[in-house]
Amino acid sequence: MKKIISFPLLVIMLLALCITTVCAQSPQLTVDGKSNSGVKLQQLKVDVAIYGNISRTTWQMTFFNSTSRILEGTLVFPLKDGVSVSRYALDINGKMREAVPVDRGKGTVTFEAIERRRVDPGLLEKVEGNAFRTRIYPINPNSTRTVIIGYEEEIPLADKGNLKFTLPLNVKDTVEKFSLNASVIQNAEAPVAEGEGDILHFDNHQNTYSASVEKSNYVPDHALSFLIPKPAGANEVMLQAQGNKYYYFINTSLQSQPVSKPLPHRIGLLWDASLSGANRDSKKELALLDAYFKKVNNAEVNLTIFSNKVISTKSYPVRNGDWAELKNVLEHVTYDGATNFGNINLAQYPADEFLLMSDGHQTFGEKTLKLINKPVYCINSSSTADYSNLKLIALKTHGELVDLTGGDTDKALNKLTSRSLHFLGIKAGATVEETYPSLPVAVGNSFSIAGITRTPNQTITLQYGYGDKVSFEKTVTLDLATNAVEGVDVAKLWAQKKIGELDINYDANRQEIESLGKRFGIITRNTSLIVLENVSDYIQYGIEPPAELQAQYDAIMKQRGPVNEPVRENLTAAYTTETELAKWWDTKVETEAKPKSKNKNDKARTPHANATLPVAEAVANPPGTAQPSAAAGYSANAAPPNSNQLSEVVVVGYGVQRKTSTTGSVTTIQNDQVNTQLAGRVAGVLVTTSGSPGSNADVRVRGTASADAPAPLYIVDGVATSSINNINPNDVGSVQVLKDANATAIYGARAAGGVVVINTRTGHGSAVRADSVARPANANGGISVTYNPAAADYLKIIQKTDKAAQYQKYLELRVALSGNPVYYFDVADYFIKTGNTELGTRILSNLAELDLGSYELYKMLGYKLKQLGDFEGEVFAFKKVTELRPLDPQSYRDYGLALDDAGEHQKALEILYTATTKSYTGEADNLYRGIQEVFLPEINRIISLNKGKLNISAIDKKLIKPLPVDIRIVMDWNMNNTDIDLWVTDPNNEKCFYSHNRTAIGGRISHDMTQGFGPEQFLLKKAVKGTYKIEINYFGDRQATIAGPTTVMAEMFTHYGTPDEKKEIIVLQMKKGANGTVYIGDLDFK
Repeated sequence: MKKIISFPLLVIMLLALCITTVCAQSPQLTVDGKSNSGVKLQQLKVDVAIYGNISRTTWQMTFFNSTSRILEGTLVFPLKDGVSVSRYALDINGKMREAVPVDRGKGTVTFEAIERRRVDPGLLEKVEGNAFRTRIYPINPNSTRTVIIGYEEEIPLADKGNLKFTLPLNVKDTVEKFSLNASVIQNAEAPVAEGEGDILHFDNHQNTYSASVEKSNYVPDHALSFLIPKPAGANEVMLQAQGNKYYYFINTSLQSQPVSKPLPHRIGLLWDASLSGANRDSKKELALLDAYFKKVNNAEVNLTIFSNKVISTKSYPVRNGDWAELKNVLEHVTYDGATNFGNINLAQYPADEFLLMSDGHQTFGEKTLKLINKPVYCINSSSTADYSNLKLIALKTHGELVDLTGGDTDKALNKLTSRSLHFLGIKAGATVEETYPSLPVAVGNSFSIAGITRTPNQTITLQYGYGDKVSFEKTVTLDLATNAVEGVDVAKLWAQKKIGELDINYDANRQEIESLGKRFGIITRNTSLIVLENVSDYIQYGIEPPAELQAQYDAIMKQRGPVNEPVRENLTAAYTTETELAKWWDTKVETEAKPKSKNKNDKARTPHANATLPVAEAVANPPGTAQPSAAAGYSANAAPPNSNQLSEVVVVGYGVQRKTSTTGSVTTIQNDQVNTQLAGRVAGVLVTTSGSPGSNADVRVRGTASADAPAPLYIVDGVATSSINNINPNDVGSVQVLKDANATAIYGARAAGGVVVINTRTGHGSAVRADSVARPANANGGISVTYNPAAADYLKIIQKTDKAAQYQKYLELRVALSGNPVYYFDVADYFIKTGNTELGTRILSNLAELDLGSYELYKMLGYKLKQLGDFEGEVFAFKKVTELRPLDPQSYRDYGLALDDAGEHQKALEILYTATTKSYTGEADNLYRGIQEVFLPEINRIISLNKGKLNISAIDKKLIKPLPVDIRIVMDWNMNNTDIDLWVTDPNNEKCFYSHNRTAIGGRISHDMTQGFGPEQFLLKKAVKGTYKIEINYFGDRQATIAGPTTVMAEMFTHYGTPDEKKEIIVLQMKKGANGTVYIGDLDFK
């Protein structure tokens, strides 16, 4: 068993370098969710080039790590609607390397595989809304990493027909070096700095106006903007040849006049009160409503407040523009829970039109808003909105998307109270194709369109109107001789517009979106940009390299010939596994057999949970709680005197070495006296003392590099120390000695004198927080879950609060714990167990709001919803995981089983079968080898329990064999790179675990999953009557994410795959930074 040891890194969340006008958040560095001053933005260089109404902006950011730790960085930033990152570069060996496009799933798997080698990959991906996230590893101690991010955007028209460019700078900390270079290409008049942008002074050179500024120790905390004069009514036309086609981009200025419309008398106000709603700009929303109700004057407003469910519905009058009562309610809304539009049916609400106040993110539930033939105005004030969803709702109902992020209340009010001018389409010859937008869209004082033409000279007529009636037209001439451009990638502008339209209906268009993203190097929901360290990485993972490596890549490929990434045909593996399972199932065993007596070669069969990770947050079990598997008289994490140390593995630092492959000397001892162990009973260790009372012993490890080698490095319970004189020898559980390359390869130069790894008997506190209370035996098919965890301090406070005030107390405590997923998990569990399932589910659903791109949180949520029997929510959560982790078989297994829970057995079978038999590549295959042993019983269970109701023609008949068993126990977890073992001890006291995976009575444990997500499975066809002890052994994870510690789900079945099947689910929270054994409970089989 390989233990997963935490790398000496912390995840840095550089969450606040917001490069958009919509972001008012100050820059903030956090480490594992906490503020950190160890990394800072040292240099910021911004380059802006403007062609017509298109700006190309590049940010070059250099971050400095002043700590002594290796850090992994995450930079998250939002962009406004319609803008996407099109350039990403990362410094590799001191030189900037450009990223290349890759599909999202492959990018994630490749990044994680290379990251395990502790080298320099970089990955930029789109998360929910229009936010982007880049992961950078490593940021070395006292070193810098540089990132370049670039994007193009259309510049809006300001008053008097001038273009207004704004560079949103919102950095609150001092930057050592700041520079800005701006160029306006081929413009007739000089740009004019505005407001605090007066630090910019433009000079003209051949009709190109340029300005630059450099600052030292500068705080760039305010936006810089300037106006670009344009002739009234001018059209901006760009044309660019590619092959036998010509890409065009047209921008026109308009004098659109809003047309009044009848104002509503009945208004439906839909108020999103989910947790993320607190991040909306409520002041802007209320200001708009104030102006709106004054305009409407008199109306009845039906207010529906919702999050994961509809919370309240009530009507409020507006009289003579007075809406004070309604405003007071909105000012005191409690934001809690996820967003589920599926609970809202507009047909139930009497309204002439609807106002939806939301960021548009559907974070809970599978269904969407039930629309009717009434307009819905989608009003957004969040910088990370799901614009595609909001646009789709508005488009289907003939409403409008009202974006308040720009801060113009008057324009927003006009959209609500007037009929907007719309672009309706074009008139052009047959040589014009694929023009976007192709759907009617509202326009303001300017409008742009992009398309393809097969001729270099073309006339295109743009049509505008109100409703579906054309009111006027505008004709534009394309002429390659006068409109050709070089500084702008017009094809990429076209691709961005097409992707934006396709993304409105993402599910139907995802394949085409992915193809466009890869082709044009644009980040989409399912396309990322990746940087790898060397050309061999691009070859190994089948990714086209950037231009700088292309020649080297081509030369290698030419010499080697076609290189196909090795794949394993998992259908063949499934055949092998099914044959082996069938053989096991058909084998008769003596069900009353006693376990074989151990011989000298069996000493490793009883595992011992070493405590080798730092556990600053671990606490001992309080009195009255169940202790994890421990013999009488011994603590949970210590071995009884005669137990055998797990001898297969030596765990050192953040590396893992197996004894069979160790080239140097490793000595493991189990005794009670440190001094006697080191002085004479451990080969290769020399201990001398001066003989003076109280003097320290001088310890040397023989065989180190020189006779003058320093004293050894001590690792006590996973923490490095220079002395062990303060350790009570009676507390020592085991000692391991490493020297030669084994020490320095893992611990570096500080281990030149060797390493002494000491694990104490007391070790660490409990490794787990479980969510189940003790159940009486036989409460559910003889399954008794007995673990009862200690309550966290915040739970104790809530428990002591009067029941009527407990929810309010939860909200008060949430202020300081809002980013901690375990807080929501624990409090939700408490409310559910005390009878308030509705509030408990609302609190639990907050997990989906904490980090919209976190598969860990969606897995955590899905496990708990499965336990609660909320199958609709479970399906949604695990479907999201398949989108976030599309190359993991576990993602599809979780989703398939959720569908089965929800009664969609046919779809569940198809998902599970595909996940079982599809091919995986390289690293993924190694991580998931043997997973078919878990999938096949699940497939056959669905077929057996739904006999005659399913179409199984697509299922290979060789894989269809019912495998009912008396006992099945399955364990899953939500964190990648995590090692957890399932232990089951039968009534004959024989333990089944990873290195003793078959028992005398027929029990078997599946393949040991040590780096991915599991699962691990125990099967027993014919159970001996008696008690089966269920434990898990947690070896730790090396994740440092907002998702917090690992969540484990254990499912325990009796009579699995038969009509008499019974099941119990327990979901556990592992203690952050801890490890050890957890006693889950007993299964009494009679």
